[in-house]
Amino acid sequence: MNRAVHVCSFSALDDLPKKLHGNDAAVLDALRRAGRFSAFEVTPELGRTLDRLRAIGRIVYGKGGAYPWATVTVLEPKGASK
Repeated sequence: MNRAVHVCSFSALDDLPKKLHGNDAAVLDALRRAGRFSAFEVTPELGRTLDRLRAIGRIVYGKGGAYPWATVTVLEPKGASK
């Protein structure tokens, strides 16, 4: 019988403490470091935060990507200087 080993490699969101799942700045920082996350990492609170960040134009989801992965780009707020 052929057996394969699969290694799960989660993103920085996986390491984000649950108490910070509603903190926009902490979630944005984690997304800047990782650029992608797994659907398995998203708690209800984190899902609401991601929805809010998308709605206000702070993140954009990438096209494609194989389930369970999602890719995001973090956008700087309008008028922010670099």
